[in-house]
Amino acid sequence: MEPFYEAYKAGDYLQGLPRSEAVQIFRARARHTLLLADRARHGWSATTACLCGERDETISHVLSECREVVGNCSSGLPAVPANEILWCGDRVAMSAAAKIMRKFLRRAMQ
Repeated sequence: MEPFYEAYKAGDYLQGLPRSEAVQIFRARARHTLLLADRARHGWSATTACLCGERDETISHVLSECREVVGNCSSGLPAVPANEILWCGDRVAMSAAAKIMRKFLRRAMQ
């Protein structure tokens, strides 16, 4: 008798990312990060302004144009829109994006 389900196997898109980075990527994909734009959407913050003061604190802003990040990180991200990095399947790019978001959030929470 065959089992009626197939055992869970991690998707290829994880491609060996550490759990902490994979969680960061999944949170970003679902827009459940601690960035101010996401917190305001849930009613947890009154403002969406980024630390740099230029735009709302969104994933695409943090990964592609925030001077707080650009000035302090050698990101190694490919020159594609930030939202595509989260879905690209490139382990190096997704790992770099997760590290940048984690570093930004740590500094923002201080």
